Amino acid sequence: MTPFAPDSFTWRALRRGAAGLLLVPALLLGACGGGSDSNDRTLTSQSEGEVVIGLTDAAGDFLAYGVDVLSLSLTRADGTEVNTLPATTRIDFAQYTEMTEFLTAATIPNGRYVKATMKLKYDGDPPADIQVEDADGKAVAATTILDEDGNPATELSVDVQLENDRPLIVAPGVPAHMTLDFDLAASHSVDLSDPANPVVTVQPFLVADVDLDEPKPHRLRGRLAEVDQANEVITIQIRPVFHVGDHEFGRFKAYVSDSTVYEVDGESYTGAAGLAALALQDPTSIVVAIGELDADRKFNASEVYGGTSVAANTVDVVQGHVIARSGDELSVRGATVVRKDGSVIFHDTVAVTVCDSQSAQPTKVTKQGGGSETLDIDAISVGQRIRLGGTLSEDASAGNLSLDACGGHARLLWTQMSGEVVAVADGLLTLELQHIGGRPLSLFDFSGTGLTSAQDADPASYEVDTGTLDLSDSDDVSTIAVGSAVKVRGFVTAFGMAPPDFSARTVIDLDKAPAHLGVTWRPATNEAFVSTSSDLLMLDLTQPLGSRHHIWRRGVLTDLLDFQPTAPGITPKATSGRGLYGLLQDGTAQVFTDFASFEAELENRLSAGGLVAATHGKGTFDDSSVTFSANRLMVRLRAPAGS
Repeated sequence: MTPFAPDSFTWRALRRGAAGLLLVPALLLGACGGGSDSNDRTLTSQSEGEVVIGLTDAAGDFLAYGVDVLSLSLTRADGTEVNTLPATTRIDFAQYTEMTEFLTAATIPNGRYVKATMKLKYDGDPPADIQVEDADGKAVAATTILDEDGNPATELSVDVQLENDRPLIVAPGVPAHMTLDFDLAASHSVDLSDPANPVVTVQPFLVADVDLDEPKPHRLRGRLAEVDQANEVITIQIRPVFHVGDHEFGRFKAYVSDSTVYEVDGESYTGAAGLAALALQDPTSIVVAIGELDADRKFNASEVYGGTSVAANTVDVVQGHVIARSGDELSVRGATVVRKDGSVIFHDTVAVTVCDSQSAQPTKVTKQGGGSETLDIDAISVGQRIRLGGTLSEDASAGNLSLDACGGHARLLWTQMSGEVVAVADGLLTLELQHIGGRPLSLFDFSGTGLTSAQDADPASYEVDTGTLDLSDSDDVSTIAVGSAVKVRGFVTAFGMAPPDFSARTVIDLDKAPAHLGVTWRPATNEAFVSTSSDLLMLDLTQPLGSRHHIWRRGVLTDLLDFQPTAPGITPKATSGRGLYGLLQDGTAQVFTDFASFEAELENRLSAGGLVAATHGKGTFDDSSVTFSANRLMVRLRAPAGS
């Protein structure tokens, strides 16, 4: 395999979702109270407000990315700097591709905040644990972690400067919200020329937006502080990871309703009954709530877990995808392992033993999102994403891990698969699968999944039960036809019971999914654009290019050089609303929600001698006009030589 140099990217990453061509990491800042000067003048240093901060990540080829976050600070317009993180904590950013985790809630001086800074430590004790995926889908630990100057990475500080007319406003009454989106693939390069000893070069950076344009489900974890049954509110002392000692990362409220589902001590509930069961828990027990922020930045929980249903310092936990099953033995791949002592490691494959309901120590089986059905271990099949609690053991000589989940707990988690439709029938889609949870199909052994061996799940003809899902045209889901690329989200059919192979709760047509743009120039150039204007950038691909000059759609790469001599154009998105357009130079990002303002600043920097190294974007691409309509766009610049 050729080296993954700073101007190169992994082709497999593109097949898995263009992670290497996604927009740079986004720091999304949302505040209530507006950002006008008149509002700002009412804010004094003697008054305080609350800011709530979350973590997320764009999908990529990193299977684990555990690094210490030393501090997370906000800088006010008058220069006051406030640290919002009460203690250093290790975060595995790779676990947040599908979820935003509430990190901290801090009371800070009111004001107009214009910059955020995150400090990361790579040489801690233990050092950062970074695992990448090789060409065969196997996890390999990075043996060398370098900064962008080629030195061993130690402590790195990442700044983001907010747009002048869109600062973070902290005021009394309503919490401001901030979400850190750390796009690992776009912030790093990986050299796999020696597949057994990957070298990761770290180039982290953040950009900012004041709107959650692409919200993900949020997860709130921590100690139970209060259950207010009358007002249907749960107050939680935030602990983003369970092994951070007694530090409290602030308190936040989860609002519940009659439709909220609960799992408490392994029992499923809905609505008031679940809230009552949660109220009986010890006041300091660990609780996990999953839900979404509404337009008023209120966290509405759709799922709540408590008691023994939350494994926190009571049992060992393994989470990953089942890649094979033989009787009561499971092979779980891509496994995140949380030991009873609170330590977290990534171990690519863990052998798991489960026991049926007839044994002396049966494995309790439940399903994410609740439900009244009674489940046994037969519900666990190949491809299913799962979380298992039990007793971990290790073969020190071979380095193998195994988990005994007999007498423990198995929770079936929402599972995502992607592929192309090869047949459509009433309530049934047949797919040619491409990935399961982003992992290559070659990892999975479907033996035993069918009623007979001839009916074992076949990834080339994978049957998905869509039930009564409405697949007609709508804003989110379009008509599904043969040839459509789709993602399905739901649960794998019970082991030995296929077909169908999968029960879908959501089907998304990827034909209308965003395209991803990536272009690099080597060396960086002052002539990356044929022309620029307030609504159009014309790329100059006649300049020396790096390895990126492509559009990615549906797993298909389109080389922009194929359209020469036509110069590709980049325009702001045509739909209503704002985009997100960023400039990165000297380690600091400046973000704009208005394309014209972004272009004007780009012109200023080019006129001052700035050199363009790369541009990345997310949007849609029109082949006939060779035009990329950008929802998001980033241009990486370098200072002129000698500056």
